[in-house]
Amino acid sequence: MNPKNLKRILLLTTIAAIITMGFRAPISQDLSYHSFADVRLMFGIANFWNVASNLGFVMVGFMGLYQLFVTRRLMIVAQVKTAYSVFFIGVALVVLGSGFYHFAPSNATLIWDRLPMTVAFMALLSMVFAEFLSVVWARRSLWPLLGVGLASAVYWYYGELHGVGDLRAYVLVQFLPVVLIVLLLIFGQNVFNAASGYIWLLASYVLAKAREHFDTPIFQITHGVMAALGLYALLRCMTARRLRHG
Repeated sequence: MNPKNLKRILLLTTIAAIITMGFRAPISQDLSYHSFADVRLMFGIANFWNVASNLGFVMVGFMGLYQLFVTRRLMIVAQVKTAYSVFFIGVALVVLGSGFYHFAPSNATLIWDRLPMTVAFMALLSMVFAEFLSVVWARRSLWPLLGVGLASAVYWYYGELHGVGDLRAYVLVQFLPVVLIVLLLIFGQNVFNAASGYIWLLASYVLAKAREHFDTPIFQITHGVMAALGLYALLRCMTARRLRHG
């Protein structure tokens, strides 16, 4: 698809999503969200498997940073290296935020779970902009995307502190980028010869969100592992892919 037409579609999709969410009633945080099916205490750690399953994030995050700055094996769009850096830093920090939340689940700890994931997700969208659409869009969007993402989580938590918590902005930040990334993967012009890593990552993200809404022991134990495997698949793809020629 012509990049100009794709940009119009992305903008119209964004505007439509914002308007649609604006007409929705405020979305409050369901407190049953903090009730896990698997709450076993192991090695003195509450909700052990929920906490331990996040270790994969820090492993992939540090591997990504190591290959980005030390071995330089990652095939990236060099002009937006900052976006890749922020992405892997956000992924690594998930182990702290998500581990803290799953150890003592509550709204007060959930904010720390959401902040690093939002950072990683917004940086990811900027990366996909660079690879499938426009380096200019990627460079100009990174910091505004990060600001909007962080603000959506802070806005929800500030509202919770005052009894008027509203998840609409956070929900929009969580799901609109998925739609935009899918559109970019389908209609964009990839500068590299492979995109399978993004497909695996999106599939793992969908599974993780399913775990949140359909909590069962198997999802409790595997959701973090599945998400980390999706990130690892993306990392492997980044080391194997090559620039298209011509």
